[in-house]
Amino acid sequence: SLTGKGNDSESETRFQEVFMEHMSNMEKRIQHISDMEANIIDAEHFQNFSMATDQRFNDILLQLSTLFSSVQGHGNTIDEISKSLISLNTTLL
Repeated sequence: SLTGKGNDSESETRFQEVFMEHMSNMEKRIQHISDMEANIIDAEHFQNFSMATDQRFNDILLQLSTLFSSVQGHGNTIDEISKSLISLNTTLL
């Protein structure tokens, strides 16, 4: 009958709509998963970069500490030389 064909056509149309909606939802989920994977990779790169930066920062702090100790040692030596020169000057006068 004509009504039967109409119902079949409606059912087929409805099936296509549901199928397309389902496919669209699946594509969105796949895109979301792909985005999350990219974010994780970015986070790992950032963490690696951050660790490398921390290591460089620690190296610089160590170099500054060593430099400070060296300058302090030279300052103490200069103070001793200055005291010796003052003492020598006093002795000569």
